[in-house]
Amino acid sequence: MNATNEFETSRRDDLEGLGYMFAYLHRGGSLPWMGIQAKKKAERKEIARKLKQDTSFDDLFEGAPDCFIKYM
Repeated sequence: MNATNEFETSRRDDLEGLGYMFAYLHRGGSLPWMGIQAKKKAERKEIARKLKQDTSFDDLFEGAPDCFIKYM
């Protein structure tokens, strides 16, 4: 989320990114904010940011072991 919000990133953000990779693999190669259609890049980034912010880890890892939610 720090990178999405254009803040400086740290090692913790690398671990968060790994968690999102787990979600990507668990969901068969897609995440809710992938493939957003918008006319401008800034608009697409804002929609993706809002989706990331509003998507709970429970929804993201639906059907996965609880350890993934705990990791995030």
